[in-house]
Amino acid sequence: MIVDRFGRSKQAFIDNLQCEDYEEEGILDLVQLREAISSFDEDLEETLLDYILYYVFIRSKSPDRMEYSVLIKLINDGLE
Repeated sequence: MIVDRFGRSKQAFIDNLQCEDYEEEGILDLVQLREAISSFDEDLEETLLDYILYYVFIRSKSPDRMEYSVLIKLINDGLE
């Protein structure tokens, strides 16, 4: 579902995530990540958004250091 939702506009989605990453570390906090995803796709179902946040969270160090590169990797792997 994530690949279907963001795959066609992958680069625009990545650019949107990077806009929130002021220090260009590939890391956002939970609120920033949620806002970046929600602002990109305002019609995104809450359950899918929660799953995306959970997916990134369990692969990151903490809610303050959400490594959004794992989300980009998920989309890239799904497009292959």
